[in-house]
Amino acid sequence: MRPTTWLLIMATASACAGCGRQDAEQPPREAPGPASADPPPTAERGDRPMAGRNDDLAGLAAESPFIFVGKASAAAAEKDARGLIITRNKFAVERVVVGDPATKDVVLTTLGGTLGAETTTVSGMPTFAAGRTYLVFTDLKRTAYNPITGNRRGVFRIVDGAVYSYEGRPVVGVEGGRARTGDAVAEEPGEGQAREKAAPTADDPKTSGSIVSAERAAADGAGAPMRLDDFLKAVPIVAGR
Repeated sequence: MRPTTWLLIMATASACAGCGRQDAEQPPREAPGPASADPPPTAERGDRPMAGRNDDLAGLAAESPFIFVGKASAAAAEKDARGLIITRNKFAVERVVVGDPATKDVVLTTLGGTLGAETTTVSGMPTFAAGRTYLVFTDLKRTAYNPITGNRRGVFRIVDGAVYSYEGRPVVGVEGGRARTGDAVAEEPGEGQAREKAAPTADDPKTSGSIVSAERAAADGAGAPMRLDDFLKAVPIVAGR
């Protein structure tokens, strides 16, 4: 049987686990365990729906109380109580950029995935390949099946300490608060290795306050990808720490 693919729009209200206003009653305490973005049963009273469109690093950071670097270890698809296919993406946290530094494991529950012969594809929703390392801007308490801020714009791939966009293009600098990418492209969005991966050199773009110069990268053409530490210095909320 051929898989059935449904294209869902991220802004559709049905994609939320519940985005109503919160009443005076406080939700019950959850049992301890890995930090998870699975909407709780009380999500219909929540007030943290999907984040709006974020095109710059300041916007991503402002709406992401938890920013981390982690290796995807597993992705398990299932159906929720309404019959929606969801995928629970588990990460082994390697570095907490913003948030509780004691966090070791995180589960990001996203709408869509493949279960048997049925596939649900959600526009803009990132997928994660097991064994690969990502920098993720997220809010674990968001009351929707999309805890990732800015959708794919809130996910960067980390390869040998260098930063690539979700689509696999090397991030060669930051201009106007936005990541500037080079021309190399990965085999598949969110997966594979970049076809061109230049080794970092001594004159890679350097930081100055919260601004990273991309002038050398522009002169070089594709440009070497930024190192993770340099990239994070361009994120205002991180640079101010």
